[in-house]
Amino acid sequence: IVPLLKDEVNVEYYRFSRNFSHFPADFDLKYLFVRYVDIEDGQGYRFAEIQRKAKKVYEEKMPDRTKGVYWNEFNTNDGRDVMMVWFFDDLKWMGEGPNFANHFRETHNGGWVSYRKEAAAAVKSSVEVMATYLPAMGGASSTIVSAERQ
Repeated sequence: IVPLLKDEVNVEYYRFSRNFSHFPADFDLKYLFVRYVDIEDGQGYRFAEIQRKAKKVYEEKMPDRTKGVYWNEFNTNDGRDVMMVWFFDDLKWMGEGPNFANHFRETHNGGWVSYRKEAAAAVKSSVEVMATYLPAMGGASSTIVSAERQ
């Protein structure tokens, strides 16, 4: 495989954000939905407020869903300021309706439109990736022990 690798290597280091993540229980990796977010210059505070509100929705209306928020520690100017990861056992959630918006309205007594406006002002762009854990590729165990550190 070494002859197929590029000469350049992109190294990213993300710091887990306990304040904005929701890990209700330990779990085994299976499917991951990853969103890389490029935050508008000077809008990190606004993005943080958006994540604080989102965490409250997860805690109150989606207590079994697992979501991690990670801040990029390096200023790479590559559009990956924040990485948000949702962890799933199966893919049936892809066929579900837009429950987050409804849950947000219930949790925050409306406010969905202003939340979306804040997000639009804070986020320059985002890229989404689906991934699956493949034990045959080696590496650490698929078990994520996180709830006790939450």
